[in-house]
Amino acid sequence: MNENNDDEEKKKIEEEIEELLNEIGDFPKKNKKIYAYLLYLFAKPLHIFKSGITMFFVLLRDLTAKISLNQLMISSIILICFSLFFRRINIFLMQWLFILSSVLFIICFAGLTLFSTKKNQKKYWRGRMISDQDESLLKKIKRFFKFKKD
Repeated sequence: MNENNDDEEKKKIEEEIEELLNEIGDFPKKNKKIYAYLLYLFAKPLHIFKSGITMFFVLLRDLTAKISLNQLMISSIILICFSLFFRRINIFLMQWLFILSSVLFIICFAGLTLFSTKKNQKKYWRGRMISDQDESLLKKIKRFFKFKKD
């Protein structure tokens, strides 16, 4: 009887071990299923969040491409005047508006003086393009003789 009990216990232990091994063999598959399910649950909100951030930066880039330093400087002057004339509405708010618009004015002024782009601008006088560059003597002579030939 002891031998029968020992055999039965061995069989039970072997069956339990086999079940555990089968479960361990299925463990990565279940884990992948859980990961795929979680990814499915959070993929759409994550995609919406990422696309929202992307759209924000695209709109910000497009807006800054359309606004020049001259426009920012004029708007800062308007904000300074607004904060000085309408100080009675909210003193604290208008004080901060004055400080921020003054900082914006200084930054725009520095940007306009340091980063002027007059080099690439073409100048016109009476419909003809003119240039500030000095012509060499050789070019003047060629132009003179070309004019005389016609």
